[in-house]
Amino acid sequence: MFWGYQQMKPFIWAHRGYAVRYPENSLQAFLDAFEAGAHGIECDLQIARDGTIVLAHDAELPGVDGQPLRIKDLDWLDIQALTQGTINRLEDLAQLPKALYINLELKEQGALDAFFVDCLVHIIRHAHWQNRILFSSFSGTLLTLLEERLPDISRAALWASWLPDVEEFASLVHVDAVHVAAPFLSVQSLKRYQQAGYQVAAWSLKDARTMTQWIHEGIDGVIIDNPLWMAEIAR
Repeated sequence: MFWGYQQMKPFIWAHRGYAVRYPENSLQAFLDAFEAGAHGIECDLQIARDGTIVLAHDAELPGVDGQPLRIKDLDWLDIQALTQGTINRLEDLAQLPKALYINLELKEQGALDAFFVDCLVHIIRHAHWQNRILFSSFSGTLLTLLEERLPDISRAALWASWLPDVEEFASLVHVDAVHVAAPFLSVQSLKRYQQAGYQVAAWSLKDARTMTQWIHEGIDGVIIDNPLWMAEIAR
């Protein structure tokens, strides 16, 4: 089970950091989210051709001629040149405060999934981040690979549709938590999944009022786009 959900309820994730103020997935966005009171940050991972894990939501970058280039077809030096140093690597998260938790969302890489996870595991073990990390993904393949290679680190399934019966969900993927888009979450399914031992967080929250409604229902965590919403929690 993810330690953060057990100790801090509701647990507040800043989606891609303080992305309403700074570039998403940037170190400044993460630092400011922490200073605003977020318990953790959520960031997106892609893999470059040379095995560098890159903090980026999209699988493509605009080339010099305006044509998109796939990150997995580029080396880290190519990416730095294209983005003028505005994109970071996973290792750069070591600059963040040690009290800040990190939700790493793994983007599906197709045939490179195993290579992606192997490169990721090497970095995580070297950085000694095990107690600060929660992995999340829409990909059952990636979550299974993570379970095989890092069985002691918490994993969350990302869900963007109505949750199935708990028994069916358990047969699909083995995880500690489920991060579900709020429009597809009901109070009944929240309670059922929690009773079955899952920790539940909501994302795609439309405003602070919706966030506080789910908090009052006892949700374990929220993944918010605007850290300013946290001021509503104290009310």
